[in-house]
Amino acid sequence: MKLAYSVPATFVCPMIHISRDQLPATLRESHRVLQPGGLLLIAFHLGGDSIHLDEWWGHDVNIDFHFFRSGEIERKLAEVGFAVEETIEREPYPEIEHQSRRAYIFARREPTNTVAHVPETHST
Repeated sequence: MKLAYSVPATFVCPMIHISRDQLPATLRESHRVLQPGGLLLIAFHLGGDSIHLDEWWGHDVNIDFHFFRSGEIERKLAEVGFAVEETIEREPYPEIEHQSRRAYIFARREPTNTVAHVPETHST
């Protein structure tokens, strides 16, 4: 989905349901909708795998959860024209959250229009 406007300040992007194949296009679109100097906050679970569920809390579902490494996201952000300002990693809250570590990355859209080309990935 392409937005018809730009966002001047902060754009929050939870990454849990974004696959690795979708990651470059998602970050490119985040870059496109933020005005130069705009801040992006990305939240994700730490790891390298994906989890698929067909049943969740007694209901039939078809849902995937994707985990990423901080360095992987930092590199992808730089490729599309973001400057990482801060990366925070934390432990999960016991008995409240899924027991995986979390990461938050604050990145600012570079003030120039110079962006490395990242080829789009299309799935069939």
